Amino acid sequence: MDELSVHGGLLFDELKLSENIAVKALGEMTGFVDLGDFTEQDSKTSQSDHGLVIMFQPLQGG
Repeated sequence: MDELSVHGGLLFDELKLSENIAVKALGEMTGFVDLGDFTEQDSKTSQSDHGLVIMFQPLQGG
């Protein structure tokens, strides 16, 4: 990676999601709040309705 590709900015974007519970082919349910090890017990049954995207945008593409 060249020197100019490591300079840039962080972009933050909050998203409003449609509340939707889905069951995958293997029986796994998706659509709930999931913060990994940081998910509080009472939040594990709450439907997700927001998301946060954090992205690094270099000043020079490569």
